[in-house]
Amino acid sequence: MVPEGWKCVPLGEIADVRTGVAKNKKELADPVELPYLRVANVQDGRLDLNEIKTIEIERRQVERYSLAEGDVLMTEGGDFDKLGRGDVWRGQISQCLHQNRIFAVRVDSDVLSPYFLSSLSGSSYGKDYFLSCAKRSTNLASINSSQLKKFPVILPSLPEHKRIAEIVAVWDKAISIAEKLVCNGSAQRNIQISRLLENDSYGNIESLNYQKVALGDLAKINAFTEIPKTERSLLFVSMKDVSERGELLGFERRDSKTGAGCTRFINKDVLVAKITPCFENGKGACVSGLDDEVGFGSTEFIVLRALGGVDSRLIYHSTIGRKFRIQGERSMQGSAGQKRISPDFIRKYQLFFPSSICGQSKVSNILDCAVDIERHSRKILKNIKEQRSTLIHNIIAGKLRVKLDKVA
Repeated sequence: MVPEGWKCVPLGEIADVRTGVAKNKKELADPVELPYLRVANVQDGRLDLNEIKTIEIERRQVERYSLAEGDVLMTEGGDFDKLGRGDVWRGQISQCLHQNRIFAVRVDSDVLSPYFLSSLSGSSYGKDYFLSCAKRSTNLASINSSQLKKFPVILPSLPEHKRIAEIVAVWDKAISIAEKLVCNGSAQRNIQISRLLENDSYGNIESLNYQKVALGDLAKINAFTEIPKTERSLLFVSMKDVSERGELLGFERRDSKTGAGCTRFINKDVLVAKITPCFENGKGACVSGLDDEVGFGSTEFIVLRALGGVDSRLIYHSTIGRKFRIQGERSMQGSAGQKRISPDFIRKYQLFFPSSICGQSKVSNILDCAVDIERHSRKILKNIKEQRSTLIHNIIAGKLRVKLDKVA
């Protein structure tokens, strides 16, 4: 239902929906090489410009595919969460193009604020529309320009929706600050892991008597445990239960009979994803505090079980470090999209390790603190995003109306 005093207009009537440049075109006449945005650069409500690639295009087409300040960027699709996501282009890069899987929506600023449109398309209202008309396959969805042009824009008066965009911009600023805190937390965690487990120049830090060892000397790899015969349901961990930062988000309980052929684990085991892109995204967790003696989960996990006299927390920290992930990614084998790390890579992975359990405990406590700080920052970021989403939903639904400044 449209709030009182608002109207609903197809996007194509108030904006120009522009498609992007296609890759890998050959035999270009008078080509020039320019930076361009890929789907990876366009995130939900923000742009990731850390890695910008270039593309060749004919000189006569440059103006057609160049972004202009105020363009609203939206992705064509991919995973369901990527559908229609985007942000406003602020001219961060001079003469930048966009890939054909990204739409650039150029609005008439006298009718529609680009920041209001970006908030609307990124809200549950926008996502519901895109999913309702998208072409779907297994875990993937996409929309075309015709469907985007039909997107029903809920349009308040220009002063009101500009005021809404200003309010949302405050929340976006808070999100930007929180994202920087998360990045700083992640960087500090990786620095600490490198300093305390990976760098031989700190071999005797605090007289902990480090020694260079392989993970296979510290843990058994895939030391499966028989699932007990019980009528109770047991803990089951799937890939979706593990965050991209190695945190166990939750679990479900399943009949133990369904555990045949699954990965088995016990309390304090470390689970590491072996398949791309899960491994590349840091999927892995230290399973601790189990009430049950045994659990089971996805066969795409490799199980690491600390040997006697080894702190399992350090096994976990060593597997979420940047060095471990980079070397593991390089060692992957298999077909494209289905590459896996091998137990042999983990077994041979080298690190510097305190020889005493007391020293291991000291290092574990430091790294636990670094991980907790990062997780707390992520929790703050998640809460701000949820509150922003709720605010936009209530405004669109007419539950909240903004106050406009009175004209003197």
